[in-house]
Amino acid sequence: MIWNLIERNSRPELRSPPPLTPEGKVATPEPEKSFTQKYWVYIVALMVILGQFSPPFPLPLVPTRSDMMRGL
Repeated sequence: MIWNLIERNSRPELRSPPPLTPEGKVATPEPEKSFTQKYWVYIVALMVILGQFSPPFPLPLVPTRSDMMRGL
């Protein structure tokens, strides 16, 4: 019983080999995308939704007839 335990633990655990390209070279992983590259669609959708509920821009002030009479 003890011999089986010693024998089982004496074997080194090997890592799996790295993935290879068809040419036989080690494949490099793709660089991780930035936050903007990942979520740009959601950012644009949020901006469109917020734009629908925002108040309109203030209209330029046009003097009314009563303002003209008062001299403003």
